[in-house]
Amino acid sequence: MKTLLLFLTLFLLPLAEAVDLSYHGYYRTRGDYFKHLDLHSGQSRMYWDQRFRLDTDLRVDDYIHLFAQVDVLDNAVYGGNPASLETATNPASFTTDQDPYGNDVVVPSQDPKSEGNFFSQGQRPAYLRVKRVWAEVFANLGYLKIGRQPSHFGLGLYENRGDGLDDDFGDSVDRISFASRLDNVSAELGYDKEVEIDPLFDVPATRYGIDNNGEDVTRYFARVGYVTDRYDLQALLSRRKRHGTSPDLVVWSYDLYGKYRLGWLLAETEFLSFQGDGGDDHLDVSTYASVLRLTAGQGKYRGLLEGGLASGTEETTLHKDRLHGVPFDRDYNLSMLLFEEVLPGGSGKDLAGGQAVGSAPSSGGAVSNAIYARTSQQFLPLPSITLAANLLLAWAHREPLLGLDQATAVYATERFYGFEWGLSFRHELGKPLLYGLDFAHFVPLDVFDQQQDLLDPGHDARSAYTLQAFFGVRF
Repeated sequence: MKTLLLFLTLFLLPLAEAVDLSYHGYYRTRGDYFKHLDLHSGQSRMYWDQRFRLDTDLRVDDYIHLFAQVDVLDNAVYGGNPASLETATNPASFTTDQDPYGNDVVVPSQDPKSEGNFFSQGQRPAYLRVKRVWAEVFANLGYLKIGRQPSHFGLGLYENRGDGLDDDFGDSVDRISFASRLDNVSAELGYDKEVEIDPLFDVPATRYGIDNNGEDVTRYFARVGYVTDRYDLQALLSRRKRHGTSPDLVVWSYDLYGKYRLGWLLAETEFLSFQGDGGDDHLDVSTYASVLRLTAGQGKYRGLLEGGLASGTEETTLHKDRLHGVPFDRDYNLSMLLFEEVLPGGSGKDLAGGQAVGSAPSSGGAVSNAIYARTSQQFLPLPSITLAANLLLAWAHREPLLGLDQATAVYATERFYGFEWGLSFRHELGKPLLYGLDFAHFVPLDVFDQQQDLLDPGHDARSAYTLQAFFGVRF
Protein backbone atom coordinates (compact mmCIF):
# COMPACT_ATOMS: atom_id res chain seq x y z
CA MET A 1 0.00 0.00 0.00
CA LYS A 2 2.81 2.44 0.84
CA THR A 3 4.46 1.68 -2.48
CA LEU A 4 1.21 2.45 -4.32
CA LEU A 5 0.78 5.76 -2.50
CA LEU A 6 4.36 6.72 -3.27
CA PHE A 7 3.78 5.95 -6.98
CA LEU A 8 0.63 8.09 -7.05
CA THR A 9 2.43 10.96 -5.34
CA LEU A 10 5.51 10.94 -7.55
CA PHE A 11 3.93 10.22 -10.95
CA LEU A 12 0.17 10.62 -11.19
CA LEU A 13 -0.21 13.85 -9.22
CA PRO A 14 2.30 15.80 -11.32
CA LEU A 15 0.60 14.41 -14.43
CA ALA A 16 -2.82 15.49 -13.16
CA GLU A 17 -1.54 19.05 -12.81
CA ALA A 18 -0.20 19.05 -16.36
CA VAL A 19 -3.27 17.79 -18.21
CA ASP A 20 -6.68 19.32 -18.78
CA LEU A 21 -9.79 17.11 -18.64
CA SER A 22 -13.11 18.16 -20.18
CA TYR A 23 -16.24 16.07 -20.56
CA HIS A 24 -19.83 16.06 -21.72
CA GLY A 25 -22.59 13.51 -22.06
CA TYR A 26 -26.15 12.70 -21.13
CA TYR A 27 -28.52 10.49 -19.20
CA ARG A 28 -31.71 9.32 -20.89
CA THR A 29 -34.62 7.07 -20.10
CA ARG A 30 -37.36 6.03 -22.54
CA GLY A 31 -40.69 4.32 -22.18
CA ASP A 32 -42.01 2.51 -25.27
CA TYR A 33 -45.48 1.06 -25.82
CA PHE A 34 -46.27 -0.94 -28.98
CA LYS A 35 -49.55 -2.34 -30.30
CA HIS A 36 -49.93 -4.81 -33.23
CA LEU A 37 -46.19 -4.73 -33.89
CA ASP A 38 -46.50 -8.09 -35.67
CA LEU A 39 -49.24 -6.57 -37.91
CA HIS A 40 -51.42 -9.54 -37.07
CA SER A 41 -52.43 -10.16 -33.46
CA GLY A 42 -53.68 -7.73 -30.86
CA GLN A 43 -50.61 -8.24 -28.72
CA SER A 44 -48.88 -5.29 -27.11
CA ARG A 45 -45.64 -4.78 -25.25
CA MET A 46 -44.17 -2.06 -23.09
CA TYR A 47 -40.75 -1.47 -21.56
CA TRP A 48 -38.48 1.26 -20.21
CA ASP A 49 -34.79 1.51 -20.97
CA GLN A 50 -31.98 3.84 -19.95
CA ARG A 51 -28.42 4.89 -20.72
CA PHE A 52 -25.76 7.11 -19.15
CA ARG A 53 -23.07 8.27 -21.60
CA LEU A 54 -19.83 10.06 -20.80
CA ASP A 55 -17.51 11.52 -23.46
CA THR A 56 -14.13 12.71 -22.21
CA ASP A 57 -11.29 14.74 -23.73
CA LEU A 58 -7.97 14.45 -21.92
CA ARG A 59 -5.71 17.24 -23.18
CA VAL A 60 -2.17 16.07 -22.46
CA ASP A 61 -0.64 19.19 -24.00
CA ASP A 62 -1.24 21.51 -26.94
CA TYR A 63 -0.57 18.70 -29.40
CA ILE A 64 -1.96 15.50 -27.87
CA HIS A 65 -5.56 14.66 -26.93
CA LEU A 66 -6.94 11.37 -25.62
CA PHE A 67 -10.66 10.74 -26.14
CA ALA A 68 -12.97 8.13 -24.65
CA GLN A 69 -16.66 7.26 -24.74
CA VAL A 70 -18.16 5.22 -21.91
CA ASP A 71 -21.73 3.95 -21.54
CA VAL A 72 -23.28 2.84 -18.26
CA LEU A 73 -26.46 0.69 -18.34
CA ASP A 74 -26.35 0.87 -22.14
CA ASN A 75 -30.01 0.61 -23.21
CA ALA A 76 -30.65 -1.57 -20.17
CA VAL A 77 -34.31 -2.41 -19.69
CA TYR A 78 -35.94 -1.60 -16.37
CA GLY A 79 -36.13 -4.85 -14.42
CA GLY A 80 -33.48 -6.41 -16.67
CA ASN A 81 -31.11 -7.06 -13.78
CA PRO A 82 -30.85 -10.88 -13.69
CA ALA A 83 -30.47 -10.76 -9.91
CA SER A 84 -33.91 -9.18 -9.58
CA LEU A 85 -35.61 -12.22 -11.12
CA GLU A 86 -33.52 -14.64 -9.09
CA THR A 87 -34.43 -12.81 -5.90
CA ALA A 88 -38.11 -12.80 -6.70
CA THR A 89 -38.40 -16.46 -7.68
CA ASN A 90 -35.71 -18.35 -5.77
CA PRO A 91 -35.36 -18.08 -1.98
CA ALA A 92 -32.01 -19.82 -2.29
CA SER A 93 -30.69 -16.73 -4.04
CA PHE A 94 -30.52 -15.00 -0.65
CA THR A 95 -27.22 -15.22 1.22
CA THR A 96 -25.99 -14.09 4.60
CA ASP A 97 -23.69 -11.10 4.86
CA GLN A 98 -22.67 -8.66 7.56
CA ASP A 99 -23.53 -5.01 7.88
CA PRO A 100 -20.83 -2.44 8.76
CA TYR A 101 -21.43 -3.18 12.45
CA GLY A 102 -20.82 -6.94 12.21
CA ASN A 103 -24.47 -8.01 12.39
CA ASP A 104 -25.68 -10.88 10.17
CA VAL A 105 -28.14 -9.73 7.48
CA VAL A 106 -29.86 -11.53 4.61
CA VAL A 107 -29.15 -10.03 1.17
CA PRO A 108 -29.87 -11.15 -2.41
CA SER A 109 -27.02 -12.82 -4.26
CA GLN A 110 -26.04 -10.81 -7.33
CA ASP A 111 -23.05 -9.92 -9.40
CA PRO A 112 -22.73 -6.13 -9.30
CA LYS A 113 -20.88 -6.23 -12.62
CA SER A 114 -23.79 -7.74 -14.58
CA GLU A 115 -26.88 -6.21 -16.09
CA GLY A 116 -29.52 -7.29 -18.58
CA ASN A 117 -29.45 -5.46 -21.91
CA PHE A 118 -32.35 -5.12 -24.36
CA PHE A 119 -30.10 -5.39 -27.41
CA SER A 120 -27.99 -8.29 -26.13
CA GLN A 121 -30.66 -11.00 -26.59
CA GLY A 122 -30.34 -12.32 -23.07
CA GLN A 123 -26.62 -11.92 -22.53
CA ARG A 124 -25.25 -10.11 -19.49
CA PRO A 125 -22.83 -7.37 -20.51
CA ALA A 126 -21.03 -5.34 -17.89
CA TYR A 127 -22.54 -2.27 -16.28
CA LEU A 128 -19.69 -0.25 -17.75
CA ARG A 129 -18.97 -0.40 -21.50
CA VAL A 130 -16.00 1.45 -22.95
CA LYS A 131 -17.06 1.96 -26.55
CA ARG A 132 -14.32 4.20 -27.91
CA VAL A 133 -10.79 5.21 -26.98
CA TRP A 134 -8.49 7.03 -29.37
CA ALA A 135 -5.68 9.55 -29.55
CA GLU A 136 -5.27 12.62 -31.74
CA VAL A 137 -1.80 14.06 -32.29
CA PHE A 138 -1.57 17.47 -33.94
CA ALA A 139 1.38 18.58 -36.10
CA ASN A 140 2.14 21.40 -38.50
CA LEU A 141 0.87 19.47 -41.53
CA GLY A 142 -2.27 17.99 -39.96
CA TYR A 143 -3.27 15.53 -37.27
CA LEU A 144 -2.98 11.80 -36.67
CA LYS A 145 -5.87 9.74 -35.21
CA ILE A 146 -5.19 6.30 -33.73
CA GLY A 147 -7.53 3.89 -31.93
CA ARG A 148 -11.18 2.86 -31.76
CA GLN A 149 -12.98 5.99 -32.88
CA PRO A 150 -16.33 7.15 -34.30
CA SER A 151 -16.91 6.84 -38.03
CA HIS A 152 -19.23 9.25 -39.82
CA PHE A 153 -19.65 10.65 -43.30
CA GLY A 154 -22.18 12.99 -44.86
CA LEU A 155 -25.77 12.49 -43.73
CA GLY A 156 -24.83 9.20 -42.09
CA LEU A 157 -26.45 6.86 -44.62
CA TYR A 158 -23.86 4.13 -44.09
CA GLU A 159 -21.31 5.52 -41.62
CA ASN A 160 -23.07 7.16 -38.68
CA ARG A 161 -21.46 8.05 -35.35
CA GLY A 162 -24.85 7.75 -33.60
CA ASP A 163 -24.14 10.36 -30.93
CA GLY A 164 -27.66 11.80 -30.86
CA LEU A 165 -29.63 11.78 -27.63
CA ASP A 166 -32.09 9.25 -29.09
CA ASP A 167 -29.63 7.15 -31.14
CA ASP A 168 -29.02 3.51 -30.20
CA PHE A 169 -25.95 2.18 -31.97
CA GLY A 170 -23.15 4.35 -33.35
CA ASP A 171 -20.42 3.21 -35.73
CA SER A 172 -16.94 2.74 -34.28
CA VAL A 173 -13.85 1.52 -36.12
CA ASP A 174 -10.30 0.54 -35.22
CA ARG A 175 -8.53 3.12 -37.36
CA ILE A 176 -5.25 4.85 -38.12
CA SER A 177 -5.68 8.00 -40.22
CA PHE A 178 -3.96 11.27 -41.06
CA ALA A 179 -5.92 14.39 -42.01
CA SER A 180 -4.80 17.78 -43.20
CA ARG A 181 -6.40 21.06 -44.26
CA LEU A 182 -5.24 23.98 -46.38
CA ASP A 183 -7.65 26.92 -46.44
CA ASN A 184 -11.01 25.49 -47.64
CA VAL A 185 -9.64 22.13 -48.81
CA SER A 186 -9.26 19.11 -46.53
CA ALA A 187 -7.97 15.59 -47.13
CA GLU A 188 -7.65 12.37 -45.13
CA LEU A 189 -6.04 8.97 -45.68
CA GLY A 190 -6.78 6.03 -43.42
CA TYR A 191 -6.64 2.32 -42.64
CA ASP A 192 -9.34 0.37 -40.79
CA LYS A 193 -9.19 -3.13 -39.33
CA GLU A 194 -12.90 -3.87 -39.47
CA VAL A 195 -12.86 -7.58 -38.58
CA GLU A 196 -10.17 -9.82 -37.10
CA ILE A 197 -11.42 -13.42 -36.99
CA ASP A 198 -9.95 -16.29 -35.02
CA PRO A 199 -9.95 -18.99 -37.75
CA LEU A 200 -10.07 -21.83 -35.24
CA PHE A 201 -13.23 -20.74 -33.46
CA ASP A 202 -14.73 -18.33 -36.06
CA VAL A 203 -15.11 -15.57 -33.47
CA PRO A 204 -13.53 -12.12 -33.09
CA ALA A 205 -9.89 -12.78 -32.33
CA THR A 206 -7.89 -12.04 -29.21
CA ARG A 207 -4.14 -11.53 -29.38
CA TYR A 208 -3.77 -15.31 -28.99
CA GLY A 209 -5.97 -16.15 -31.98
CA ILE A 210 -4.66 -13.86 -34.71
CA ASP A 211 -3.96 -15.60 -38.00
CA ASN A 212 -3.24 -13.82 -41.28
CA ASN A 213 -5.14 -16.55 -43.11
CA GLY A 214 -8.38 -15.86 -41.23
CA GLU A 215 -11.38 -14.25 -42.87
CA ASP A 216 -10.37 -10.76 -41.81
CA VAL A 217 -11.75 -7.53 -43.29
CA THR A 218 -9.50 -4.54 -43.91
CA ARG A 219 -10.28 -1.16 -45.42
CA TYR A 220 -8.27 1.66 -46.94
CA PHE A 221 -9.92 4.99 -47.65
CA ALA A 222 -9.29 8.50 -48.95
CA ARG A 223 -11.48 11.53 -48.31
CA VAL A 224 -11.34 15.01 -49.83
CA GLY A 225 -13.52 17.99 -49.04
CA TYR A 226 -14.16 21.62 -49.88
CA VAL A 227 -15.95 23.78 -47.29
CA THR A 228 -17.07 27.42 -47.32
CA ASP A 229 -19.75 29.33 -45.44
CA ARG A 230 -22.26 28.29 -48.09
CA TYR A 231 -20.94 25.02 -49.52
CA ASP A 232 -19.79 21.69 -48.09
CA LEU A 233 -18.63 19.15 -50.68
CA GLN A 234 -17.13 15.79 -49.62
CA ALA A 235 -16.01 12.66 -51.45
CA LEU A 236 -15.01 9.34 -49.86
CA LEU A 237 -13.38 6.43 -51.72
CA SER A 238 -12.92 3.11 -49.88
CA ARG A 239 -11.52 -0.31 -50.70
CA ARG A 240 -12.59 -3.22 -48.50
CA LYS A 241 -11.04 -6.65 -48.72
CA ARG A 242 -12.15 -9.84 -47.04
CA HIS A 243 -9.21 -12.23 -46.78
CA GLY A 244 -9.25 -15.98 -46.57
CA THR A 245 -11.69 -16.62 -49.43
CA SER A 246 -10.92 -17.86 -52.92
CA PRO A 247 -10.68 -15.40 -54.49
CA ASP A 248 -10.63 -12.61 -51.89
CA LEU A 249 -13.78 -10.52 -51.80
CA VAL A 250 -12.91 -6.94 -52.80
CA VAL A 251 -15.54 -4.19 -52.61
CA TRP A 252 -15.10 -0.55 -53.59
CA SER A 253 -17.41 2.09 -52.16
CA TYR A 254 -18.05 5.58 -53.51
CA ASP A 255 -19.71 8.12 -51.22
CA LEU A 256 -20.50 11.70 -52.28
CA TYR A 257 -22.02 14.39 -50.06
CA GLY A 258 -23.05 17.95 -50.79
CA LYS A 259 -24.59 20.75 -48.76
CA TYR A 260 -25.73 24.20 -49.91
CA ARG A 261 -27.18 26.96 -47.73
CA LEU A 262 -29.12 29.91 -49.12
CA GLY A 263 -30.65 32.12 -46.47
CA TRP A 264 -33.37 30.15 -44.67
CA LEU A 265 -33.07 27.16 -47.06
CA LEU A 266 -30.65 24.27 -46.61
CA ALA A 267 -30.23 21.54 -49.25
CA GLU A 268 -28.29 18.32 -48.57
CA THR A 269 -27.72 15.24 -50.67
CA GLU A 270 -25.70 12.03 -50.46
CA PHE A 271 -25.06 9.25 -52.97
CA LEU A 272 -23.46 5.92 -52.01
CA SER A 273 -22.53 2.88 -54.09
CA PHE A 274 -20.79 -0.45 -53.40
CA GLN A 275 -19.21 -2.33 -56.32
CA GLY A 276 -17.16 -5.51 -56.16
CA ASP A 277 -16.92 -9.29 -56.51
CA GLY A 278 -15.11 -12.33 -55.18
CA GLY A 279 -15.43 -14.68 -52.25
CA ASP A 280 -16.04 -18.42 -52.12
CA ASP A 281 -19.48 -17.93 -53.74
CA HIS A 282 -18.12 -15.49 -56.35
CA LEU A 283 -20.42 -12.85 -54.96
CA ASP A 284 -21.43 -10.01 -57.26
CA VAL A 285 -21.87 -6.78 -55.27
CA SER A 286 -23.62 -3.81 -56.88
CA THR A 287 -25.65 -1.51 -54.64
CA TYR A 288 -26.57 2.14 -54.48
CA ALA A 289 -28.41 4.53 -52.21
CA SER A 290 -29.21 8.21 -52.31
CA VAL A 291 -31.01 10.91 -50.33
CA LEU A 292 -32.08 14.46 -51.08
CA ARG A 293 -33.17 16.58 -48.12
CA LEU A 294 -34.51 20.14 -47.99
CA THR A 295 -34.95 21.96 -44.69
CA ALA A 296 -36.26 25.46 -44.15
CA GLY A 297 -36.91 27.59 -41.11
CA GLN A 298 -38.25 31.05 -40.51
CA GLY A 299 -39.65 32.47 -37.28
CA LYS A 300 -41.55 29.81 -35.34
CA TYR A 301 -41.82 27.35 -38.23
CA ARG A 302 -39.46 24.61 -39.41
CA GLY A 303 -40.01 22.28 -42.33
CA LEU A 304 -38.30 19.21 -43.80
CA LEU A 305 -38.88 17.43 -47.09
CA GLU A 306 -36.84 14.36 -47.98
CA GLY A 307 -36.76 11.65 -50.59
CA GLY A 308 -34.49 8.62 -50.66
CA LEU A 309 -33.70 5.29 -52.28
CA ALA A 310 -32.00 2.14 -51.01
CA SER A 311 -31.52 -0.48 -53.72
CA GLY A 312 -32.92 -3.94 -53.13
CA THR A 313 -31.83 -7.47 -54.08
CA GLU A 314 -34.75 -9.10 -55.83
CA GLU A 315 -33.08 -12.51 -56.05
CA THR A 316 -31.53 -12.72 -52.55
CA THR A 317 -32.98 -16.13 -51.72
CA LEU A 318 -32.92 -17.73 -55.15
CA HIS A 319 -29.43 -16.54 -56.14
CA LYS A 320 -26.91 -16.44 -53.31
CA ASP A 321 -24.24 -15.00 -55.62
CA ARG A 322 -25.85 -11.55 -55.90
CA LEU A 323 -25.88 -8.71 -53.42
CA HIS A 324 -27.64 -5.69 -54.87
CA GLY A 325 -28.95 -4.11 -51.69
CA VAL A 326 -27.30 -2.81 -48.52
CA PRO A 327 -29.48 -1.15 -45.83
CA PHE A 328 -28.92 2.33 -44.47
CA ASP A 329 -27.26 2.70 -41.09
CA ARG A 330 -29.61 1.84 -38.21
CA ASP A 331 -29.06 5.29 -36.68
CA TYR A 332 -30.38 7.00 -39.81
CA ASN A 333 -33.85 7.46 -38.37
CA LEU A 334 -36.87 8.22 -40.54
CA SER A 335 -39.79 7.13 -38.41
CA MET A 336 -40.77 5.17 -35.31
CA LEU A 337 -42.16 1.93 -36.79
CA LEU A 338 -41.42 1.30 -40.47
CA PHE A 339 -37.64 1.00 -40.99
CA GLU A 340 -37.20 1.35 -37.22
CA GLU A 341 -38.80 -1.69 -35.59
CA VAL A 342 -38.49 -5.26 -36.87
CA LEU A 343 -41.85 -5.78 -38.59
CA PRO A 344 -42.95 -9.14 -40.07
CA GLY A 345 -40.63 -10.03 -42.91
CA GLY A 346 -37.99 -7.58 -41.82
CA SER A 347 -36.24 -10.24 -39.79
CA GLY A 348 -36.92 -13.03 -42.27
CA LYS A 349 -39.31 -14.69 -39.79
CA ASP A 350 -42.94 -15.67 -40.17
CA LEU A 351 -45.57 -14.91 -37.53
CA ALA A 352 -44.95 -18.21 -35.77
CA GLY A 353 -41.26 -17.49 -35.47
CA GLY A 354 -40.18 -19.85 -38.22
CA GLN A 355 -37.82 -18.99 -41.03
CA ALA A 356 -39.53 -17.13 -43.86
CA VAL A 357 -38.24 -16.51 -47.34
CA GLY A 358 -40.15 -13.23 -47.38
CA SER A 359 -38.51 -9.90 -46.85
CA ALA A 360 -40.70 -6.83 -46.72
CA PRO A 361 -38.62 -4.78 -46.31
CA SER A 362 -35.51 -6.96 -46.55
CA SER A 363 -33.83 -5.70 -43.39
CA GLY A 364 -35.53 -4.82 -40.13
CA GLY A 365 -34.58 -1.72 -38.21
CA ALA A 366 -33.06 0.13 -41.19
CA VAL A 367 -34.05 1.59 -44.56
CA SER A 368 -33.65 -1.13 -47.19
CA ASN A 369 -35.11 -2.07 -50.57
CA ALA A 370 -37.11 1.12 -50.51
CA ILE A 371 -38.07 4.32 -52.25
CA TYR A 372 -39.50 6.76 -49.76
CA ALA A 373 -40.70 10.31 -49.24
CA ARG A 374 -41.20 12.00 -45.91
CA THR A 375 -42.00 15.39 -44.46
CA SER A 376 -41.80 16.87 -40.98
CA GLN A 377 -43.45 20.15 -40.05
CA GLN A 378 -42.48 21.82 -36.76
CA PHE A 379 -43.97 24.70 -34.83
CA LEU A 380 -42.27 26.41 -31.87
CA PRO A 381 -44.89 28.27 -29.80
CA LEU A 382 -42.04 29.05 -27.37
CA PRO A 383 -38.28 28.74 -27.93
CA SER A 384 -38.22 25.79 -25.51
CA ILE A 385 -41.24 23.89 -26.94
CA THR A 386 -41.35 22.01 -30.26
CA LEU A 387 -44.50 20.49 -31.77
CA ALA A 388 -44.10 18.35 -34.87
CA ALA A 389 -46.22 16.41 -37.36
CA ASN A 390 -44.54 13.73 -39.49
CA LEU A 391 -45.54 11.69 -42.55
CA LEU A 392 -43.67 8.88 -44.35
CA LEU A 393 -44.65 6.97 -47.51
CA ALA A 394 -42.57 4.05 -48.80
CA TRP A 395 -42.46 1.66 -51.74
CA ALA A 396 -40.25 -1.34 -52.50
CA HIS A 397 -37.45 -0.70 -54.99
CA ARG A 398 -37.56 -4.32 -56.18
CA GLU A 399 -40.41 -6.77 -55.69
CA PRO A 400 -39.92 -8.46 -52.29
CA LEU A 401 -39.97 -12.25 -52.19
CA LEU A 402 -42.78 -13.45 -49.93
CA GLY A 403 -43.61 -16.86 -48.46
CA LEU A 404 -42.81 -19.42 -45.81
CA ASP A 405 -40.31 -21.48 -47.79
CA GLN A 406 -38.42 -21.30 -51.05
CA ALA A 407 -40.63 -23.86 -52.78
CA THR A 408 -43.78 -21.77 -52.37
CA ALA A 409 -42.26 -18.28 -52.38
CA VAL A 410 -43.79 -15.68 -54.66
CA TYR A 411 -42.87 -12.14 -55.58
CA ALA A 412 -45.08 -9.35 -54.35
CA THR A 413 -47.37 -8.09 -57.11
CA GLU A 414 -47.40 -4.55 -55.66
CA ARG A 415 -44.64 -2.41 -54.18
CA PHE A 416 -46.39 -0.04 -51.77
CA TYR A 417 -45.33 -0.73 -48.17
CA GLY A 418 -47.76 1.76 -46.68
CA PHE A 419 -47.56 5.03 -44.81
CA GLU A 420 -46.80 6.21 -41.29
CA TRP A 421 -47.85 9.40 -39.59
CA GLY A 422 -46.95 10.71 -36.17
CA LEU A 423 -47.01 13.57 -33.70
CA SER A 424 -44.20 14.74 -31.42
CA PHE A 425 -43.81 17.03 -28.40
CA ARG A 426 -40.49 18.24 -26.93
CA HIS A 427 -39.87 20.63 -24.04
CA GLU A 428 -36.44 21.87 -22.94
CA LEU A 429 -36.18 23.13 -19.38
CA GLY A 430 -33.08 25.26 -19.63
CA LYS A 431 -30.07 23.70 -21.32
CA PRO A 432 -29.71 20.36 -19.52
CA LEU A 433 -33.26 18.98 -19.13
CA LEU A 434 -35.39 17.65 -21.98
CA TYR A 435 -38.55 15.56 -22.02
CA GLY A 436 -41.12 14.64 -24.63
CA LEU A 437 -43.87 12.40 -25.95
CA ASP A 438 -44.18 10.78 -29.40
CA PHE A 439 -47.01 8.94 -31.15
CA ALA A 440 -46.87 7.05 -34.46
CA HIS A 441 -49.36 5.03 -36.52
CA PHE A 442 -48.19 2.76 -39.36
CA VAL A 443 -50.77 1.66 -41.94
CA PRO A 444 -49.43 -1.37 -43.86
CA LEU A 445 -50.75 -1.77 -47.38
CA ASP A 446 -50.06 -3.76 -50.55
CA VAL A 447 -46.79 -5.61 -49.75
CA PHE A 448 -47.65 -6.39 -46.14
CA ASP A 449 -51.25 -7.27 -47.06
CA GLN A 450 -50.04 -9.84 -49.59
CA GLN A 451 -47.56 -11.25 -47.11
CA GLN A 452 -50.26 -11.51 -44.45
CA ASP A 453 -52.57 -13.27 -46.91
CA LEU A 454 -49.92 -15.94 -47.47
CA LEU A 455 -49.54 -16.49 -43.73
CA ASP A 456 -53.24 -16.14 -42.84
CA PRO A 457 -55.38 -16.38 -45.99
CA GLY A 458 -58.20 -13.90 -46.30
CA HIS A 459 -56.80 -11.36 -43.85
CA ASP A 460 -54.99 -8.07 -44.36
CA ALA A 461 -52.18 -6.78 -42.20
CA ARG A 462 -53.29 -4.72 -39.19
CA SER A 463 -52.08 -1.23 -38.35
CA ALA A 464 -49.37 -0.78 -35.73
CA TYR A 465 -49.17 1.94 -33.08
CA THR A 466 -46.57 3.20 -30.67
CA LEU A 467 -46.51 5.73 -27.86
CA GLN A 468 -43.09 6.69 -26.51
CA ALA A 469 -42.05 8.90 -23.60
CA PHE A 470 -38.59 10.44 -23.35
CA PHE A 471 -36.59 12.07 -20.56
CA GLY A 472 -33.01 13.30 -20.87
CA VAL A 473 -30.38 15.29 -18.99
CA ARG A 474 -27.44 16.76 -20.91
CA PHE A 475 -24.22 18.14 -19.50
